Amino acid sequence: MRSYIEDVSYEDLSGLALLQRYRPLLELLKHDTATFAHSVRVAEQLKRLGMKLGMHQVQQQELFDLGLLHDIGKLLISPTILNKTASLTDGEWVQVKDHPLNGYRILQNGSYSTAIRMAVLQHHENLEGSGYPAGVKGNMITHYARMLRIVDSYDAMTTIRTYKEVLSEEEALEELERKASVYFDEDIVETFKLVIKDSL
Repeated sequence: MRSYIEDVSYEDLSGLALLQRYRPLLELLKHDTATFAHSVRVAEQLKRLGMKLGMHQVQQQELFDLGLLHDIGKLLISPTILNKTASLTDGEWVQVKDHPLNGYRILQNGSYSTAIRMAVLQHHENLEGSGYPAGVKGNMITHYARMLRIVDSYDAMTTIRTYKEVLSEEEALEELERKASVYFDEDIVETFKLVIKDSL
């Protein structure tokens, strides 16, 4: 189990050579530290998942970028809402559910691939169609988005936050297995289990 606060600063990140490409991420760091830290962890795990699936280096880098940028739409949500300990109101929940679409729109202004933008748009869609923002299902959800859905959910379940109970790595993997073929791609879940076991 991990704390969601990471030892990283705006000054550290702003020194990267790829500053322009990751400028939205810098804004996210200033906007909400917890979401930024979550994005870094997801990026690392998503790249490892791509390696385990045998994807080539270009795809692995694309997955890393996707992980860093997948929650960029939360720039349009107040940190007060993002870190709220009580239940969200209906209006606040609408704002939260809009973040994949807002992220897709933000990334249209940069040199990001269609694969990254579509995965950002679809990363809360579920295989059986109960997700958001569009309720698409099955093969209508891109492969990158199905990968991200699993990694994103795992990190959310195993990270200490004030508004929810944290799960152990084993409990989180069991939850992914229970929801496989309902929310998550079953084959990708099986591969992701190997990624986590390798890191334990």
